[in-house]
Amino acid sequence: MYEINTRVKIKDFTKNGTPPTLRLIPDSYWQKLGELGIDLIWLMGIWQTSPLACEKYCFTPGLIHDYSESLPDWNYEDVIGSPYAIDTYDVHKNLGTNEDLINLKKKLNAMGMKLILDFVPNHMSACSGLLYQIPEIFMIGDENDRIQRPDSFFARDDNEYIFAHGRDPYFDPWEDTVQINCFHDKACSFLTDSLLKIASLCDGVRCDMAMLLLKDIFYKTWKLQLDKRGFIKPHEEFWAIAIKKVRNEYKDFLFIAETYWDTGWQLQQLGFNFTYDKELYDRLRHGSANHIQSHFLADSTYQKKSARFIENHDEGRAVSIFGTKKSKAAAIVITTIQGLTFFQDGQYEGKKKKLPVQLGREWKEPVQKDLIQFYHSLLRIRQSTILQSGKWNLIQPGPAWSGNFTHYNFLIWMWVHNNAYLLITINYSGTKSQCRISLNLPDTSPFIIFNDLLGNMSYRKETRDLLYNGLYIDREGYESHIFYFKV
Repeated sequence: MYEINTRVKIKDFTKNGTPPTLRLIPDSYWQKLGELGIDLIWLMGIWQTSPLACEKYCFTPGLIHDYSESLPDWNYEDVIGSPYAIDTYDVHKNLGTNEDLINLKKKLNAMGMKLILDFVPNHMSACSGLLYQIPEIFMIGDENDRIQRPDSFFARDDNEYIFAHGRDPYFDPWEDTVQINCFHDKACSFLTDSLLKIASLCDGVRCDMAMLLLKDIFYKTWKLQLDKRGFIKPHEEFWAIAIKKVRNEYKDFLFIAETYWDTGWQLQQLGFNFTYDKELYDRLRHGSANHIQSHFLADSTYQKKSARFIENHDEGRAVSIFGTKKSKAAAIVITTIQGLTFFQDGQYEGKKKKLPVQLGREWKEPVQKDLIQFYHSLLRIRQSTILQSGKWNLIQPGPAWSGNFTHYNFLIWMWVHNNAYLLITINYSGTKSQCRISLNLPDTSPFIIFNDLLGNMSYRKETRDLLYNGLYIDREGYESHIFYFKV
């Protein structure tokens, strides 16, 4: 999957001062992504937002600081508001029309790719017209709530209603949003109808903060307001009902959950095709190879439905967070294990500045050509039949010699398809390390040729020596091999 910040990217295709729209993106752009093996195009930030919400909420001191860090020459016009404070589920007027989106979906489908869009079930824009049309679907408070927690509650312009801002229980409220009360029947109907509308325009949705709608989490977050107004936990989870309804009309529609707090497995059981693997991201960023390897001992079904990443619009740029060498090693990890790999636009080029989602322009950065080459090579490997159709096996490395404990720095696994093998060895540490790998291979030929697909080198090894001593690996810090061989 490839994430594109649509409102920013679209400006690359401006012609002769013509306002950029989805129609102006050339077919060649999509074709290049398809040639890299991208299956899913996630157009982040496609929906209509409220200019009023931007004016009211997007110029706080904290955000202004972030704007200056990411875009030193930013100006007022660059601030266009959060794409996650949605007014309506219609294509933003500056990007085109719903018909343009349908045409783009057809185009991508013809190229073998699918279109993924955002669904934000927890909240809407704090300036949405729905506050007047169907106010009962939102989390309603009272004047006492607003006085005690002015950062969490706000009054509608006519002061007839007090609403709660959307929130994650562990962070400050998102003041540009209004919280949806997913325990209200009308709210559930609204959300399901919105999903059905979105499903008519694309092939799948990335569901923002999906775990916040799980009934236990939702009740814990909003207990005071829910109890005060007599709302009780529903018998069924919202996601089980909504996903079933959508798939009754769109059988193969994809659901991808942004989720945290070890809720991925639960959401997979409710029907999600893929769930964020934030745990792996954290281990790749802060953990040792041994710590990372233990993560891959989880159930294979869970692994196959996990979405692996080392950057996205919420996280810092991989090159900045990991450093270039470590980011390459981490990229090899997420690309050569089971599950969905997803990348962010600009990751291949080595962009370093994380852009706040409220900005509509990014800082122009130099392209790292060697990193582009690396990612293109890696993506070609990802497209191989072995990785697409083979069986994945985790391998425990052994010491290269007695007293050498650097084998604990390695991550090793192998894909097997028929008599072809792909062996991935990654020194996930900053120090030179060695190990030996026991390979359970048939003794059918006197030697085996190991072709390193990353380094364009070949190594001839005697089969008997491999069976007796194992394959010896010696790598500098954060360096890897991806060996292709046949037996």
